Amino acid sequence: MIRSSAFLLSIVFLTSCVNDKEEGPLVTDASLFELSQSVSSFSYYKNTLDTLPADPSSEHFNFVRVRFNPTAKQAMDDSTKALVAGSFPDGSMIVKEIYATSGGPLTQLAIMYKLKNAANNGSGWVWSTLQPDGASIYSSSEKGGLCVGCHSSGVHSDLVQTFALH
Repeated sequence: MIRSSAFLLSIVFLTSCVNDKEEGPLVTDASLFELSQSVSSFSYYKNTLDTLPADPSSEHFNFVRVRFNPTAKQAMDDSTKALVAGSFPDGSMIVKEIYATSGGPLTQLAIMYKLKNAANNGSGWVWSTLQPDGASIYSSSEKGGLCVGCHSSGVHSDLVQTFALH
């Protein structure tokens, strides 16, 4: 009996070791904000600085500008208006600048950061909404719980709705 119990415990232990997933880094709102601030290295959607009217069904209200970091841009066409690769590579960052009025002051930053092994990813992306000063509105610790549902519905490209809505 002792021998069979020890054998069973060793199998359980070995199985749990094999099934343990290594948890990746925890990406904080502060680090997302810092990464999003190097605006000069980003490319804007459709290569324009114009604000676009937000889709009425979007949680990102009124007017938006969307920018892509160099890693994300590599997966897009030359006009920065379509994803040509099947998905964005890890390290891609997409920042949606949200404005109450066209040409008005920035009110929010909605950030998607692709890092599939991040401890706080939701469907491969780290999600956060921040105030212009970096204060959290929707924390990356939520793992995109309020984001993934909308971003995975309808037509999307790797959970990015921009191409279908604008």
